[in-house]
Amino acid sequence: MHAFTTRHRNLRGIAWLMLSLPCFQTMNVMLRHVAADLPPVETMFFRNLFGFIILLPLFLRRSEALRTRQLGMNALRGFTHLGGMVAWVYALTLIPLATAAALVFATPVVVAIGAVLFFGERPGVPRWAAIGLGLVGVLIIMRPGVEAISLGALVVLGATVLQGSAKMMVKVIVRTDSTLSAVFHLNVWMALFGLVPTIIFWRTPTLAHLGWFVVMAAVGAVAHYSLTRAIEHADFTALQPFEFVQLGWAALLGFAFFAEVPANHVLLGGAVIVAATSWMVHHEARRGRPSP
Repeated sequence: MHAFTTRHRNLRGIAWLMLSLPCFQTMNVMLRHVAADLPPVETMFFRNLFGFIILLPLFLRRSEALRTRQLGMNALRGFTHLGGMVAWVYALTLIPLATAAALVFATPVVVAIGAVLFFGERPGVPRWAAIGLGLVGVLIIMRPGVEAISLGALVVLGATVLQGSAKMMVKVIVRTDSTLSAVFHLNVWMALFGLVPTIIFWRTPTLAHLGWFVVMAAVGAVAHYSLTRAIEHADFTALQPFEFVQLGWAALLGFAFFAEVPANHVLLGGAVIVAATSWMVHHEARRGRPSP
């Protein structure tokens, strides 16, 4: 009976994940479209602003969203996360959508390395092997020595490092603060840090741009809600292999909207990275520890 219940919960979680993945990639298409006209930092500022407006009623109803004992760490996370998102939006204007999506799969590998460097974790041979395999996948995508490493690929890797760093900070923040508080302060600090550069690089958005931001905020809310429900229902070991579907959506939407055809080495590298992270998550689950 327990096995049936677990399987049922995993299937529900996978279904929620399958809903979130096309939403995330659709949001990336819209970000790329708008970033062709507006600076990346302004694009992210308005994306966050409209997202915050959608979540504001929830924040106002829950008083714990305003309380924090990690003000400095929240500020650092907001700055780091904003930097990663701005870099991501800039990268979307430089390289194919599928290539960017494949490289961002390396985030769990970055987090695993950070856990060793900053949290003093002692990984065993399986985790080191998974980290090494994930880095091999990155090299397959970037193909150093075969072709010049593109600026866009380097920017995605920079965004991945920043996003991985921000993810590690959550481990510290949620020790004393609620998840809702972490979300609220992330949005506030990202808005504060993004305001000045947005003013400096300001380009007046059109009504069409504002309409895109409203749609982005709505799609983003569905994406994050669905991902949260997926994590709530299913084990990480069940979800991780299905992350590769995200690359399929990126390839499909990249072809439909930008006439991009992903190269074979991009698909191969993405598969290797997903295999590495799936192995790492599975190993950590068997050992009874939360995966990065």
